[in-house]
Amino acid sequence: MLILVQAASGDKKKKKNGPLSKERRAKKKKKDRIKRAEKNRKLGVKRLKLQPVLKPKTITYCRHYLKGRCLEGEKCKFSHDTIPLTKSKFQVLV
Repeated sequence: MLILVQAASGDKKKKKNGPLSKERRAKKKKKDRIKRAEKNRKLGVKRLKLQPVLKPKTITYCRHYLKGRCLEGEKCKFSHDTIPLTKSKFQVLV
């Protein structure tokens, strides 16, 4: 950041400050953002509002439940909405 200092004789001298601190840098960035937003509002630029794109959630079945060996039960993060593929099959007796 350079600051111009004008002496009594009219000469311009450059005064150099050190690097900006994180706080000053954040403050300057915020100030610039507000200034830019005000300028855009004066020009008639409006912020575009888009609806968020919702991706369909993929269902991941519990591989342990499918084998009949899930130990998590209700705490399991995966879906138990399928019929487990175990060796024993149910027989319907009539």
